[in-house]
Amino acid sequence: MRYTTIRGSDGEELTVATRKGRPLSIRLGRDFEKLLELEAERAGIPKTRMLERLAEEALRMRRFPGVVFRGPEHRRRAALGGPLFTIT
Repeated sequence: MRYTTIRGSDGEELTVATRKGRPLSIRLGRDFEKLLELEAERAGIPKTRMLERLAEEALRMRRFPGVVFRGPEHRRRAALGGPLFTIT
């Protein structure tokens, strides 16, 4: 079991227990890794946890077009996005 503390924009903290997954080794480009570090620091969570959350949201958005995620880090919720425009 792993415990993660999430800080909201209002300073409120929430601790959640999660089970660790299997190890995965990936290589990140330097620019992406810097963006990931900045976002994890902003949210107050470890870099690996941020990557896991971003990947989960991206997979859900890919599977269900039109779904977006909104809200502060400790209360992110799926929502329907605005009009679906295709950019070519």
